Amino acid sequence: MERETARFKALGSDGVTYTIIELQTFKQLSAFSGHRTAKGRLRYTTVEGRAVKQLDDGSFQIAETGLILNRV
Repeated sequence: MERETARFKALGSDGVTYTIIELQTFKQLSAFSGHRTAKGRLRYTTVEGRAVKQLDDGSFQIAETGLILNRV
């Protein structure tokens, strides 16, 4: 299952402000002590649906265009 866990604004190197959505996968795990939910991987998209990757310096990049985004 995947859920939206955050939404924030980011300023692109083109001067445009984008809305970034953080999505996280969750898994239901069963054990003798009961059920629990484990967090999986994070992924990011723009509200328009473009894939976004987080860079090592904390900035973001739209995958298809290479445009750099910084959280505002």
